[in-house]
Amino acid sequence: NVSIQMALGVEGEVYANLPARGEGHGQVRIVVDSRQRIYNAVSDGDAIPTGSRIRVTEVNSDRTLTVHKL
Repeated sequence: NVSIQMALGVEGEVYANLPARGEGHGQVRIVVDSRQRIYNAVSDGDAIPTGSRIRVTEVNSDRTLTVHKL
């Protein structure tokens, strides 16, 4: 099994639109431990559209990721 903590600092892309901070969550696709994974995620600011490059900045207690647009 891959620990979600390993996602911290990893770059990836938005799989499903991420609403602006505080307005809900979307999904991101990242590669962790040589495996592609899709995680629920929230933006650290403005909305981020599908296909945008992101970096994981935080792993949250509810097993979502906070991401920043690159």
